[in-house]
Parts: sequence; structure tokens; C-alpha cells
Amino acid sequence: MILIKEPVGIMGVNCYILGDKDEAIIIDPGADAEKIIKTIKDNTITPKYVLLTHCHFDHILAVEKIIECFGVKLIACQKEKENLLSSEINYTIRYSKKPIELLADIYVKDGDVIKSGSYEFKLIETPGHTSGSMCIYCASENTLIS
Repeated sequence: MILIKEPVGIMGVNCYILGDKDEAIIIDPGADAEKIIKTIKDNTITPKYVLLTHCHFDHILAVEKIIECFGVKLIACQKEKENLLSSEINYTIRYSKKPIELLADIYVKDGDVIKSGSYEFKLIETPGHTSGSMCIYCASENTLIS
């Protein structure tokens, strides 16, 4: 399994690229879109999804550029729908040059499984930080992204 960690943005949020070369998931592209794009291209990885662990600005600032570059689908917990649509709740109105309001292509819930390449990722809701925070678990690799 490919597992690349790229710290991004002023908060040093870990953006992960997870999966295999034919289909990978980009988790929490919080900033530095060009850095993330370069890493993906340098490693000849084909992204399939952007997946968010939660809605805050430091996890979503590069989402639009990543989607534009690769034409991937955005996945978020259904409990984050209103949060992603509110630049006040996701804090982009305070911490970025432009407010961001996002609609996911796919909304998921606790226990759903996303397939990408040869891997399955179970989504585990972990509310607290936000109402729709979640972790991503790959049982075959005994790997949890939180």
C-alpha cells in the first residue's frame, strides 16, 4: 500500500495519499495544493477521491484545486454537510483569502466502506472535534488514519 504523508499549511496538517498507484485517496488536502499535486505526479499515482476527516479550514483549503486538477470526487461524512456549506463553521471566512463552501459528491456514514484500488477503507465516525469527524481504517494493512 502507498502511504504518503505531506504536512501542509500553517497548521502542519497531515495530508495523506493512500491506496495504490492505480487508485488512491487524498485525505485532508488542507493547503499547499501545488505541493500535493507535485507529490502525486512525481509518484505517478492516479487519485480517485478526496476524503475529509472533518470540515475545518486547515483540512479543506486545497480541495477545490485538487478536484480541478484531477477530476476526483469529494467524500465527507453526511454530518458535515451543513458545516462544509458554512464558511463560518469551517472557519474559511476567518483564515483564508476567500470563504469556501463545499458540497461533497458522496456523503458517508459510520461503517460505510470506500473501495479504492485493491484496498477497502472503513469509515468510522468519531464526533467531538466536529459533528462529522471520522477516521479511516484499512483492515488488510492494519492502518488507521485519524
